[in-house]
Amino acid sequence: MKLLREAEATSATILKEIAAISSKASEADRIFIYFAGHGQPLPSDFALITWDTRPGDQAPTPVRGSEIGSALSGTRAYGVLLVIDCCYGANFADHVPQFFRSRGRSGYRVLLSSTRAEQRSWEAAAGGSTFFSTYLRRCIDGSDPVGLIPGAIFLSDLTRYIADNVDRQVRQLDETYRQEQTFYGVYGKDPLLFRQARLTESRILQLLARYSRRDLARFAAIGTLALLVIVSVVMMTHYSILERSLYATTTSGWIDVNVGRWGSHAYGFPKPFWQSGLTNDDVIVTSPLHSEGGIVNAPVEEPILPTLHEHLTPGAKARVEYWQGEDDKAREKLLDLWKVDQSLTGAAHLLPRLARREDLQWLAEIENKAPSEIVRAFAFVAAAAIAPEDAASGFRTNKREPYTLPMEVLTAARPPCVRVVRDYIVSLLGKVPSEDYRSAALNAALRLGCDIPLDALPMMLIYSFGLFGVEDVAGYIDSRQSSSDALLAMLPAFATADPEKSDLPKKTMAVIALSTRANCVPGLKQQFAAADPDVRAMAVAALLAHCDENVVRGIEDATPVTPEIASILAVHGRVSAEAIRARLNADDLDVYDAAFLLVALGAVGSANDIELIQNFLARRADAEEGVRIGAVLALHQLRAPASIAKPFLSGIFESAKLALEWVVDVDPAEAVRLMRAAVERHEGEAYVKFARRLPLLADDVSLLERASKAGDASAAGILAQTQPTAKVLDLILSPNRRVRSAATTWAPANPAISEEALERRATPFPSGEIRQLRSDLGKRRMMLALLDAAPPETRAWRAKLLASTWRPQLTSGLLQLLEDNRPKSAMKNFWAVRGSSP
Repeated sequence: MKLLREAEATSATILKEIAAISSKASEADRIFIYFAGHGQPLPSDFALITWDTRPGDQAPTPVRGSEIGSALSGTRAYGVLLVIDCCYGANFADHVPQFFRSRGRSGYRVLLSSTRAEQRSWEAAAGGSTFFSTYLRRCIDGSDPVGLIPGAIFLSDLTRYIADNVDRQVRQLDETYRQEQTFYGVYGKDPLLFRQARLTESRILQLLARYSRRDLARFAAIGTLALLVIVSVVMMTHYSILERSLYATTTSGWIDVNVGRWGSHAYGFPKPFWQSGLTNDDVIVTSPLHSEGGIVNAPVEEPILPTLHEHLTPGAKARVEYWQGEDDKAREKLLDLWKVDQSLTGAAHLLPRLARREDLQWLAEIENKAPSEIVRAFAFVAAAAIAPEDAASGFRTNKREPYTLPMEVLTAARPPCVRVVRDYIVSLLGKVPSEDYRSAALNAALRLGCDIPLDALPMMLIYSFGLFGVEDVAGYIDSRQSSSDALLAMLPAFATADPEKSDLPKKTMAVIALSTRANCVPGLKQQFAAADPDVRAMAVAALLAHCDENVVRGIEDATPVTPEIASILAVHGRVSAEAIRARLNADDLDVYDAAFLLVALGAVGSANDIELIQNFLARRADAEEGVRIGAVLALHQLRAPASIAKPFLSGIFESAKLALEWVVDVDPAEAVRLMRAAVERHEGEAYVKFARRLPLLADDVSLLERASKAGDASAAGILAQTQPTAKVLDLILSPNRRVRSAATTWAPANPAISEEALERRATPFPSGEIRQLRSDLGKRRMMLALLDAAPPETRAWRAKLLASTWRPQLTSGLLQLLEDNRPKSAMKNFWAVRGSSP
């Protein structure tokens, strides 16, 4: 250390000492030069006033900044710090020597000034030292703690500490005074300028690793860029792997297939690929898929099906082969499965679909040995479908009770009608008190061309429970071409029998009333005196349906005009609106009476009666379901505005369904608006039936498409009936199980869907829905052919019969297709209110 004070601090000495220190310093040394005195700005430089500087031309010159730079230019020192405490010191920085502009391989070259170019360096009133030098000394000697690490003083710590304290002291002199430090130079890391001796060498090395803010910002930018590159590469690689990966998992008992890798929830993964029709019961016990949350990964870029296939039970494997259209492989697996599992677990229902004529002996073996009655029944169905007349056919079995057979047996038999099929149908009609079996039998008789024996008709009527029973019989009579006359000739005897002995007369009269081909039976007048009001009502309905005025003249006076009979008379225009209005004013009407009178008013009233019906409902605060049904039917028939129907749309009762049909009929645009609101609430099921009657616009279709992508089955059902083939097939191949099922169910009602379009569409995954739709389209073709081949006068009733009797087997889309061909009976309102067997 070299200290020059007063007379020693001449210009020559200062420059000499600076040059000496500069030349001696090694690469490990640091040079610290401190000047306290006066400074003087020069035209192109800045001078430090030394002891021997005097005014005058001959006086020694002050020390210029350029001279200091020259004296330091050759040094090899790691760091150089020049501190000047004088007035106007920042002018030195304005003319800074080249030495402080480049550090080369060194650590730092820094010039620190106590003031700006226009400021003075202040000192305390008591004198002795400037504020700047005072706090510089306190910082260096450790009097005040500086920075985060005691005993280590970095450039940033030094400048921050002096600036805060000097500014505070100067402001205490005068609030208007300012003194702000400046520094200039170059450095890499935030340089360590001073240290106390107690710091260890290892601690010093740690301190030397500190960086300046500029370096930190640069390193942060470089690090961020590198991190972004690395993350981008990782993300692209990861995304590529996820996009090419499939895995199966068990969710709520179902085996679902997802895109991605199990446990990777990123970039929108996992996402559903296929909600399969398999459950955890279809996998082997040792498979992880047998329990909730179990997963199976496929190799990257490999399909999941081969991996999943190894985890399935034999029965499920056979089903998968069948879904894929590999009938031969599925049949082989079924034969192999029988050898180890005579219950054919998970695949028994494939027997009618896969069995061939050479399998008759095998089917007979199944009938005799299978432990499950259901499996034996499926074998029976398969044999019936292959060869109903063959000696090995299941129809030869006489021990079987009808209830033990699934109703598929009636749909499996093929035209033309054969004796064993006909005998079985008759046995169902005469022995089974089941509406579903009876309806299926009637349908099979129609489809196969079987004539039902005349002696079976009474039994059919006796076991006809409910409205559909008599409708089935009436439809069968009207649709037959050969035996209908003989059957019709038998009806009068049944209708005029003693009503007290059985329900046969009442049901026969209902058949006559519903039939379009029945004859007039004048003898029914004798039933007007019957004690049963239903018998009287059915007699009036049958007479008015087929007898001329000579027979029905005075019918109103011949029997008490109960509300039920009043509704029948109104259908035929034989009662005045005024009479109905008068009866509705009574206060003691029960539910059925009120309902029938409302229906009657709808038949004979006018638009002026709309308000009357509304007021009537307002008086009946309970609004029983029967009254609501009658009111809805009446308002619909009077073509009331759709706005009046809105209060009836809530709830799940029959009146709500009828009210919706009313809105669709009178204001389709309003029905579309209601449909949109219902779909947005995920409650659009009721609108599916009316899809083809809704005037959908592009925005409506877009809404339905978004809803179906979100898994809304009702939206898929509406789209399946109204959209082009390509869009419907996309729905049928949706990964969402509910969407697939709804689209498959309703697509047969869409005339744009064809079997040829299905043949052209390849599927990436086993699609039982495609196979099911192909089967339903074949049934649609068959039913339309039946209607086209029938005489025009019987087509409507054939459609009605098909629609009612195929209900257990056919999907809703086929039934909806047939609804368009069903007759609009004048008795429709009466039957809707009646709601039970006549």
